[in-house]
Amino acid sequence: MHARRRPAPGFTLIEVMVALVVLSVMTLMGWRGIEAMLRTREIAQANLETTARLQTVLAQWEQDLLQLEEGRDSGVDALSFDGATLRITRHRPDGLQLVAWGVREGSLYRWESRVARTRGELQAAWAQSQQALVLDGRRLKALDGVQGWQMYFYRNNSWSNAQSADDMESAEKDGAQPPASSASKGGSGSTAANAGTATGSGSASGQNSGNGTSAGTDKDKNPNAPSRKKLPTGVRMQLQFQEGQGYGGPLLRQIMLGPQS
Repeated sequence: MHARRRPAPGFTLIEVMVALVVLSVMTLMGWRGIEAMLRTREIAQANLETTARLQTVLAQWEQDLLQLEEGRDSGVDALSFDGATLRITRHRPDGLQLVAWGVREGSLYRWESRVARTRGELQAAWAQSQQALVLDGRRLKALDGVQGWQMYFYRNNSWSNAQSADDMESAEKDGAQPPASSASKGGSGSTAANAGTATGSGSASGQNSGNGTSAGTDKDKNPNAPSRKKLPTGVRMQLQFQEGQGYGGPLLRQIMLGPQS
């Protein structure tokens, strides 16, 4: 009698192939999970950097506005917006500085002039700002992917477009001395432009003795009084971004300004 041989211990070829297939599927699933985690991490890091960059730019914009200062005899508006460029005259320890914000070629730029100590230097900086955001190498790129922007000023208890012309006021209201006006026609007396008193035959305080015309300190009463832009009490900025920049839509930011001396 012959003893039966037992099969040698091990795996068959089919079992090995099935095991390899299962291992390959598990490896592929694990790799996809790791890849998704890495992609999520990269997106989160990019969004974090974008948010940090945006917060830095907004903080600088707000700081420029909070340092706003109006030079009474500078001949330059302390705050203005022409649809493309926002210009701010801000206080510095040794003078005034002009800052310009503008959107050019899909990016938001910031430019600042050298500190101006005289009226002429400030006016020269204002003229330079016309092309500074395009040509000046000192301009800084603040944000990419900006499609456009708009500014609104808070005036007369409501928000209005920053380019509207409802912000003019007479310089005499704040005690500024307007230039001397010529003598009023049609009367026997001359009106003093910086005093609200008329002199001549039968002079009367606040009236022109020749024709009885009032010479008050308001611009409606004195057409020769210079006008200037009245500073708003609030500024609102709206940024429109290009698609695919990760901002999730337009950005609206506003800041209230303190009273200007």
